Amino acid sequence: MVKEIKSDSQFTSELASTNKLVVVDFFATWCGPCKKVAPIYEQLANQYQQDAVFLKVDVDICQQTAAQCEISAMPTFVLFKNKKKLDQVVGGDMNKLNQLIMKYKGASSSSSNGTSSQVEDNEPIPTHLSTAEDFKEEGNKRYKKGSYKKAAECYSKAIELDPSQAPIYTNRAACYLQLQQYKKVIEDALKAQQLDSKFAKAYLRAGQGYLQMGKTKEAKEQFELGLKIEPNSDLLKKERDTAVKIEKHLENAKNFLSQGLYKEASAEIDLALQLAPHSTILKLVKIESLIGLREFDTAAKEASTILRDVDSNNSDALFLRGQALYYAGNTDSGLNHITQALNLDPDNQKCIQFRKQIKKIEALKEEGNTLLRNGKYQEAYNEYTKAIEIDPKNANLNAVLYCNRAAAATKLGKHDVAIKDATKAIELNDSYLKAYMRRGSSYIELEQYEDAMRDYNKAHELDKDNEEIEQKLKEVRKLYKQSKKKDYYKILGIEKSASTDEIRKAYKKLAMQWHPDRYIDEEEKKNAENKFKDITEAHSILSDPQKRQQYDSGAMDADFEGGFHGGDMNDIFRMFFGGMGGMHMGGGFGGMSGGGFGRRGGGMGGGQFFF
Repeated sequence: MVKEIKSDSQFTSELASTNKLVVVDFFATWCGPCKKVAPIYEQLANQYQQDAVFLKVDVDICQQTAAQCEISAMPTFVLFKNKKKLDQVVGGDMNKLNQLIMKYKGASSSSSNGTSSQVEDNEPIPTHLSTAEDFKEEGNKRYKKGSYKKAAECYSKAIELDPSQAPIYTNRAACYLQLQQYKKVIEDALKAQQLDSKFAKAYLRAGQGYLQMGKTKEAKEQFELGLKIEPNSDLLKKERDTAVKIEKHLENAKNFLSQGLYKEASAEIDLALQLAPHSTILKLVKIESLIGLREFDTAAKEASTILRDVDSNNSDALFLRGQALYYAGNTDSGLNHITQALNLDPDNQKCIQFRKQIKKIEALKEEGNTLLRNGKYQEAYNEYTKAIEIDPKNANLNAVLYCNRAAAATKLGKHDVAIKDATKAIELNDSYLKAYMRRGSSYIELEQYEDAMRDYNKAHELDKDNEEIEQKLKEVRKLYKQSKKKDYYKILGIEKSASTDEIRKAYKKLAMQWHPDRYIDEEEKKNAENKFKDITEAHSILSDPQKRQQYDSGAMDADFEGGFHGGDMNDIFRMFFGGMGGMHMGGGFGGMSGGGFGRRGGGMGGGQFFF
């Protein structure tokens, strides 16, 4: 049982009063994770009550103790022996705590979850043993030492000599439980039940075997049968309650998986695994959650462990390993594993459905590709959309589908849509060269040259020897540079194909409209000055064939812009309006030399003239 510490002095006293291992749970009443692991801590305390002392310390009550032990997070489990700190577990990893208890407790004990360590035992079984009782006693001695293999050998010899004794079968079942051979545990326990249907321990052992396999329904049935024989058995009640907890965690995890809540499913199944750490059923659910979280390498390794250490013909483990490999991009290996799983279990519905799913996605992708090649862009877009919707977890294939759909959107002139699809492809595969190229191309079409440069730079990082990327990068840099220059065609309101005569007419119209002397308000005048300057620059460049060619090719020096002075602009203006009688320059503006337009006096015929 667990003793709760009420003061710092009591904690010091408890440490000094025993030579056993002391396990301390530092908790807080307001800590949610502390409450979650408390029942498991109680179970460990019951399991190792002969080997260790289990304490609980409220950090808000025993603040001095918490400070001395350097507790900074809850829960934290600290292990002591002879008043010295040995180790600690920060957080709710009860599997790790269990391993540390096993490491430091000293002598092995019989644990219900099969995690006790097997000690090395090179001592041969004595040759003078001759009766079933002799071998049984020798088996008991080896079991207490933690030599479970030798103990099982002794019990097997005893059974050969007298196969009618139920306790020998349950003793051997206890060995198999420690050796994690749960099918053998159940076989021996059921045989013991046949020999003695009133032997409660036979139901306990069968239930423990089922429990560690994750078969909670069968485990509960066995514990209930045992309780009918021994209704006051605390151990049977405890194991039954553990089965109920595992069943609930497993049910919750499966519900989360069905909703696509993989993080929650993983956390829930971890709680179940703390109670039955060797259950293949629970481990398979854990692997499913890892695949949902896109932790494909970890999922594949976990499945391999089951296939290597537990059952090489487990079709579910083969399927999940194949699925993890397929999603990770190892397509051929993944499909080979799934084929092996189907060979072992032709009715495995998960394998059957997954293979159908893959074939459907591939068929839709190929149809989309054919339509795209044949210029049927909207139909191609629709086929890719259908394929994407089938399996959201298939990140690598979906990245290709999004990229292909971006190509269809580009052909349809929907560059915003293409950018969104290429972005999704990159989110699924951040090393996807073609997606960066495709998005960069759409950015260019939308004149978002800075974004395009960023994508082509990334593409260049991924493939430094690709000449096409280098050429595209040069082009987009040039376009970016041009985009920072003034658009003289836009300023004059003309097409890029405008003739010299159209350029002159546009200039004449706009120069008259925006000459600063037409404006009295200072703010309006300043705006007009800037407009007039741009109009004059545009005319000067576009009316000169050589300068226009340089401008169009992007070869013009950016320093040329803004290089006009007032006199330059006045000279150009006079060329167009110099014959307008009394119209003369007077006053000046914005650094312009010479006079501005006469507003009063000196106008046409000496009278007032206003634009």
